[in-house]
Amino acid sequence: MGGSKTTTTTKVERTPEEIEYTKQQIELAKQQLKLVEEEHGWQSEIYALTKPLLEKYALMVDQDFAEMQSPEYQAMKAKQQQLDTANIDAQLRNLPLQEELLQRQLDEIRRGGAATDEQKRLIGEVANRALDSGQTDISRFLGTGLDQVRNQMAPSRGMRPDDGPMVEAAQRVLEEAVRQQGQLTQQVRGAQAQAELNFPLNAAQVTNQANQWQQGFNANMNEFLSGLKTQAAQNRTALMGQLFSAPMTAGDRGLNLIGATRPNPVNFPQNTTQTTKQSGGSIFGGIGGLLSGIGSVGSLFSSREFKTKIKPMEAPPGHMLSPGALKQNFRDLGSPQSLGGANGFGIMGPQTQPTSPKGTPAGPQVQPGVGGMGGTAINPVQTVAPPRDEEDALNRLRQMPISSWQYKPETGLGGPTHVGPMAEDFNTIMMGKQPEPFINTVDAVGSLMASVKALDKRVQGLGLRGQGKKRAGATQWPRG
Repeated sequence: MGGSKTTTTTKVERTPEEIEYTKQQIELAKQQLKLVEEEHGWQSEIYALTKPLLEKYALMVDQDFAEMQSPEYQAMKAKQQQLDTANIDAQLRNLPLQEELLQRQLDEIRRGGAATDEQKRLIGEVANRALDSGQTDISRFLGTGLDQVRNQMAPSRGMRPDDGPMVEAAQRVLEEAVRQQGQLTQQVRGAQAQAELNFPLNAAQVTNQANQWQQGFNANMNEFLSGLKTQAAQNRTALMGQLFSAPMTAGDRGLNLIGATRPNPVNFPQNTTQTTKQSGGSIFGGIGGLLSGIGSVGSLFSSREFKTKIKPMEAPPGHMLSPGALKQNFRDLGSPQSLGGANGFGIMGPQTQPTSPKGTPAGPQVQPGVGGMGGTAINPVQTVAPPRDEEDALNRLRQMPISSWQYKPETGLGGPTHVGPMAEDFNTIMMGKQPEPFINTVDAVGSLMASVKALDKRVQGLGLRGQGKKRAGATQWPRG
């Protein structure tokens, strides 16, 4: 369906609060600019104080570099290299010794701690020498004892050596020599067996200690050389790092005012609005898209501040509430193409409703200049509440004035005349609450339904329901 489209640009004056807020932002920006200028002066003073220190530090670094290039430093570096070379040569010379020690340890482990044949031979030689030495002492003791019995003891007693008492004395000397010989043999052979057991362990311990010392010496030497190289590298890195970091950290000393807070940008509000008004078939043709929110809750602006030419409701010929106009309007609004299968009706208004979190329209989807509201509400989004007093709703409806009006030109909705209650009257009289600039669509429909039910009860009480005769001159409303 065709229609015209008009775009109106209206200048909206900023409120005193917005003007005051803008002034405060400008004043804040000035204060911050002043702070930045002060910080710039402080930074200049700090740099003037630190500049001599930086120059001295740079001179010191230059001297260090010069010393590194001096003949003395180069000679010391050459000696260090010679020391490193000598240490490496010493480690190379010790490698065969270390391998031999490790091989001995491996052989001892494989023998399980037993003595070798060579070790047993050496231990046996030592034991035999101990036996020979002990037997010599015992033989000397035996000869000396027999001589004393024969040459001293027998003559002193007036006896011969072969006399019985002298023979008994010689026998005691011989028994003592035999006892000492047995004791000597037992002790020497016991020591030999113990030596054969302990000697491999002691030898392995000595070898292990030597090997550990050699390994520790090599590790300490490597650690020493590595430490020298690491320390030299750290010294060079420290010199270079201080050279580059000192100028960068000089500004951090003192008040640390390197940066200042940036001023907040002044956000000037938009002082113009654009309103697009559609008329003719383009309005009613789009009603189906406006009333697609089944179960939605909406509201319409209907405050006096948006209206002009407010009059009591009349229905002159040709008005939108005249029979002919109602016939056409309800036909358009009730068509499936317009409503998308949902019952509803259109109301002129300037507000566009939001959508619900699930993406379905949460209220009438109203284009600029057009209002709309859904016709049903579903149980899952409602809570149980006491029913409305129908008679009370009808009495309140009687008290509420119904007027005709036009929207003010500055709203961009001027033109046709509309009919309905004022939002302040509806909320105060019909709903019994504080005045509000809009009418809740569900409250409006619910109040109307309650009033209709009260009228229906009265009609039933009069016995007029179901009569087939029509009153003379009554208007015949067309269907569909």
